[in-house]
Amino acid sequence: MEERVLSWLRAQEGEVFTSPRTEKFNRRAKDFEITKVRDDRVIIRFVGSKYPALPLTYSMFDRTIKCLREHEGKPVRLGAKVAPPYENDMIEGAIWKSPYPMGNTPYKASPHVCDILALAGVVEYVSTINQSTGRKVQAVKLSRQCPATQKKHGDFGHRGIDKKRLKKEESVSMPTGTNMKDIFLQQYKESIVSWTVENSAALVSGRKNYSWNNKPSVECIKERNQISRTLVSSRKVNNGGVDVETLDKVTSWGGFGSFPLQDNDEALRITSKAFKLLDEGNLAGAILELLSIKGVGISTASKITGLLDQNRLAIYDSRVGTALRTLEHEGIRIIRCPPGRTRPGDFCTYKQWAENYQKLIWVLEVVRDALDEQGYSYSIANVEMALFMMGK
Repeated sequence: MEERVLSWLRAQEGEVFTSPRTEKFNRRAKDFEITKVRDDRVIIRFVGSKYPALPLTYSMFDRTIKCLREHEGKPVRLGAKVAPPYENDMIEGAIWKSPYPMGNTPYKASPHVCDILALAGVVEYVSTINQSTGRKVQAVKLSRQCPATQKKHGDFGHRGIDKKRLKKEESVSMPTGTNMKDIFLQQYKESIVSWTVENSAALVSGRKNYSWNNKPSVECIKERNQISRTLVSSRKVNNGGVDVETLDKVTSWGGFGSFPLQDNDEALRITSKAFKLLDEGNLAGAILELLSIKGVGISTASKITGLLDQNRLAIYDSRVGTALRTLEHEGIRIIRCPPGRTRPGDFCTYKQWAENYQKLIWVLEVVRDALDEQGYSYSIANVEMALFMMGK
């Protein structure tokens, strides 16, 4: 399996997702949990089911991506049948070519493989016409934003994107050197300020109406600030680290249940190391340390840092990323979008998410200062809350 897909899967162990097909095609599909990522397969369990589903082997993912590359970015039907024969131009048929990836009896795999690839940002769902029946059916194609769309020799696996565009994409990557922030701002500040001016009304409205689960804004901010105080207090009494009880409160507040790591000593060790890096100004390094915990993704890691210091830091989740999709420089997005439970996102390694979090903070600082010039005195967290509402 491609390393980027495997890295994403490992980071999502224990997470529950809503199928992207539910929103895209307005058809209810079962929620599922990525239960286990093994050496050669992925185990999922549908919510409400006592037993795991039939496994998804790594070769199923590889065959799906290979099929989509061969179709050069054109939509390919899922063709989700429980048994052969399969038509040639469908994902299910590509998965179950001989030799079979799993046993001697095929089973329906393409919707679940494609759900995972869509959530990871590798593919996107589209509708297409079945030429045999004339009916509109479910299909997938490679996402234009995904590095997995590149062929082995460096060409893109679909038309419409060339090497010049690839070079532009790479230009948005984290610069190297000791003055990374200066280089970043020199390149992107003007675009960020222009975006802020264009979206100032939405930002102000978003912050004013910050809320979730239909709770009053005052109550939501009170809950958020309480979690923040708990984090700060835990760090004080634990010599720089944060205990599992507090981490559970953070993830529970975020709607994810218990924290993935329940070994208190290990949690204290890792968070202490992460916050030491944070104190030293190495924000990307601190996030990368938190991402080393199995089951922790960028959303959870950034909740820990963002709530620890709401004046300077922020939460980086799918809604914030979605709000910033229109923030571009020369036609290329500046900030990547994390995947959410019900929506696909971009596809990044742990290191790239850590670097993007650092860039996100730099972006939010510019947005904050631009709003301040308009008479709105916001903290970084205030800007993040505004984006959270814009990204609904």
